Amino acid sequence: MLNYYKQLIKYTSYVSPQLASNIAFNIFCTPFNKKLRERELEVLKNAKSENVDFEDSYIKKYVWGEGYSKTAFLVHGWESNAGSLGAFVELLNQHQYRVVAFDYPAHGQSGGKQTTIFKNSDAASVICRELNHIDLAITHSMGSVVLMNTLLHHKNISLDKLIMITTPNDLQKAFNDLYALLNINQKVIDKIEKNVEKKFNLKISDISVSNLCHNIAINNSVIIHDVNDKVIPFESAVKVANNLNNCRLVPIENAGHYKILWDSRVVDLVKAELESKI
Repeated sequence: MLNYYKQLIKYTSYVSPQLASNIAFNIFCTPFNKKLRERELEVLKNAKSENVDFEDSYIKKYVWGEGYSKTAFLVHGWESNAGSLGAFVELLNQHQYRVVAFDYPAHGQSGGKQTTIFKNSDAASVICRELNHIDLAITHSMGSVVLMNTLLHHKNISLDKLIMITTPNDLQKAFNDLYALLNINQKVIDKIEKNVEKKFNLKISDISVSNLCHNIAINNSVIIHDVNDKVIPFESAVKVANNLNNCRLVPIENAGHYKILWDSRVVDLVKAELESKI
């Protein structure tokens, strides 16, 4: 499939760089991996779930521990699902948190075939508006960008504490990775970035978590990030931590980018944060 897209974009770019840019952007907006793993399914089956209307489709919402006084909000990463953060559900329930999560559009058990960070943020805002207040949010990877963008555009949503498990900084890197993966030439790259700027009224290079931090009132946050993360470099977490008020960066080794969510050391770190008086 990858070779097919490479060749398609290569030959289309000779005829029409604009058409090639459209194809590339559609690829960027399409999550190809929607498979749910056994342990994710095991967690999700214990949740109270419902389909929430969203745009012309729906998003799947999950709740564990209905009735607890505090609320924890889980936000997963790209090509993932709410169950990927399942290692924290029982722990949060034990600490009297009602746990709320959802699948992005075109992810997990939600409807749709394509999405963007902005669409994911809009979906998150639909769920957040039902919560009134979030005592704790735990995000993974791109989930940090999604949640921060949601908070930026919906000032009425309040959040006490944020735990980010790996965090990107620049959206530009995600696009650059796509360009490299598909061997996209500069002419097509320029078209893609101009199209994004026109469609969303912003430049890709301007979108970074460290920039979003300055406009969001979060005064208690923690970042847990593998120093050798091969998907998102540790330097991204350093930049974000340096731009958030009262943010602590916790380095960890040999946890990876995805397996880190089920690493017992990370679960213990989250437990320590739940029991902290800070």
